[in-house]
Amino acid sequence: MFLKLKQFSLFLMLSFFFIGCIENEKTAYVDNQELIRGYHKMKKAKKEFEQRNKELTRELDRDAKEFQRQYEFFQKSYSKLPAKERESKANELGELQERLLEERQEKTTALQEESDEVIAEIIKEVREKVAKYGEEHNYTYIYGSNESANILYAKRGKDITIQILDAINP
Repeated sequence: MFLKLKQFSLFLMLSFFFIGCIENEKTAYVDNQELIRGYHKMKKAKKEFEQRNKELTRELDRDAKEFQRQYEFFQKSYSKLPAKERESKANELGELQERLLEERQEKTTALQEESDEVIAEIIKEVREKVAKYGEEHNYTYIYGSNESANILYAKRGKDITIQILDAINP
């Protein structure tokens, strides 16, 4: 009986110890999208790629307008041209159109791939900064929330997105 009481006492003490440890764990969460959108390097990258996309669009539109001008000129002069020249010019315009479409696809794909690489690097950097923040502020866990709502409920005051943004932005 004494042994059982001693075991029970030990069990109770260990239980209180573990409960105390669990309650002392410091946890919080961040809104992943807000964190990434609010990070200064993401804002800068977004502006840069928007500008580069506008420049690319202007360049491609200029080429398309030039093609359109050549095509319209060909249509106007079509009946005046000898058959061989009509066929040659039609083939030339077809090849030019195909080349312009390929160029458009290659340039837009290249810009998108570059943007994806930059974004991946920024996300990696933010994760590292959040980990460092967590270590410096003695967090056991910092969870991430996103549009799929992987955190369905959190106690008020547990969202530290703003604090982390303040810490990682200059």
